[in-house]
Amino acid sequence: MSQNCDSVLTAIENKLSDLGFQGALDQTILAIAIKGRVNGGANPPESFQVFVNGYIPFWNEVDEGCNTVSWEWWWTTTDHLLTTQLRKRMNDIVRELNYQLRRSAFRLKNEGVIYVDGFQDPYIDHQFCDPKADTDLKKPISPNTWFWAGDRFVPKAPKTNTSTPQLTHSIARGTVTKGRRQMTPIASRKRSSMP
Repeated sequence: MSQNCDSVLTAIENKLSDLGFQGALDQTILAIAIKGRVNGGANPPESFQVFVNGYIPFWNEVDEGCNTVSWEWWWTTTDHLLTTQLRKRMNDIVRELNYQLRRSAFRLKNEGVIYVDGFQDPYIDHQFCDPKADTDLKKPISPNTWFWAGDRFVPKAPKTNTSTPQLTHSIARGTVTKGRRQMTPIASRKRSSMP
């Protein structure tokens, strides 16, 4: 593994265990709860709740099929191989962040903060480097990988009645109009259907 990659992962690991990060996380979530109450997000204001969810581990960290794979874009190298050790380390970072989010929600439960858990399990078998999801492990994604990717084709949406108002959401390189695709934005590639 590249020293640069290792140093970045180490910095993230250190940040997650830092008491300053944990305090800042509490302050941020509390500020959201306060803002929701002050701005009339619920009636009565003290009933306003903040639902915090964790992240999904991105990698299959058990299968060895990616141990000789690199997603390096600019040159061929063996410094960035997606070994089980590296994938587990990255998943451990996600698990630690989820743990910190859960702890923060617990500390702020009297302020209406709730940690949402349990939705991650369906993603098993649909992670990066999972042979059940990726037919070609050398590609970052396949149709059964439930994460977004830049090489996905977004099918054309069915025609709608154009006399009705259309909701529009602008994204990086294009505009998507509800019911009608004008351009395929890079940032809004669709995932395969989920349960």
